[in-house]
Amino acid sequence: MTTGHIDQGGHPVLPVDLFDRQGRLRRVEAMLDTGFDDFLALPSHWVQRLGLVWAARMPMRVATSEWALFDVYEATVWWFGARLPIRVLQTQSEILVGTRLLWESQLAVQFWEGGVVSVQSRPE
Repeated sequence: MTTGHIDQGGHPVLPVDLFDRQGRLRRVEAMLDTGFDDFLALPSHWVQRLGLVWAARMPMRVATSEWALFDVYEATVWWFGARLPIRVLQTQSEILVGTRLLWESQLAVQFWEGGVVSVQSRPE
């Protein structure tokens, strides 16, 4: 299980452990965005810090319903006790967890100050 919290702005936040190019785990605090249907979005300084490998450029519809091009990188996260290869979209804003990373899991959110955000893998 992964456990996070509700931040001061009322946003659900989860820790995400990513492997850098040297194989070391780096933890980021990511805001949960159920409108983002990919794995993870990271600002460019995190992409550089982790040494992620560029994979492609991809169009995606953003919150304003406009289309924008994003650089996509290959990454690996430590998720439910295993390495999971994912796509990371490079952004110029906050770190976001999308619904693709949450696939095959259960999400519970206590939407109040100090509330707990938890994600656990789907029972087999």
